[in-house]
Amino acid sequence: MADYDAKLARGRDLSQLWGIIKGRFAEKTTTVNGKPLSGNVALSHTDVGACKLITGTATLSTSWSSNQQTISSLPVKSGDTVLVTPAPGSYVNYHKWQVRCSSQGDGTLTFTRGSTTTGTLSVQYLILRN
Repeated sequence: MADYDAKLARGRDLSQLWGIIKGRFAEKTTTVNGKPLSGNVALSHTDVGACKLITGTATLSTSWSSNQQTISSLPVKSGDTVLVTPAPGSYVNYHKWQVRCSSQGDGTLTFTRGSTTTGTLSVQYLILRN
């Protein structure tokens, strides 16, 4: 440090001063998972070690087979963690009819009922994906 201060005190031309200044203040490059932190940076859930969250609503129809019903074409995968709850308007009947999500597969959720249902039900799901 003293050497740089002595050079600055003696006076130098601008290019020499710039070299001295650069020597005193190391240029820093900061990254997150290889993404440079310059300006606005969009980080994904994997950049920060979080799960990806996927939400949605599905409808259980009045068609049950052996007290089961499978909803297809959902964004769920067999290895996901899935939380299922009745939508607010279906809460009472969901519990009254003893409906529960009993299994999942790639693109499907299967529901089982404990008693006869007389209408449709809306369910909400939250998928946690690593």
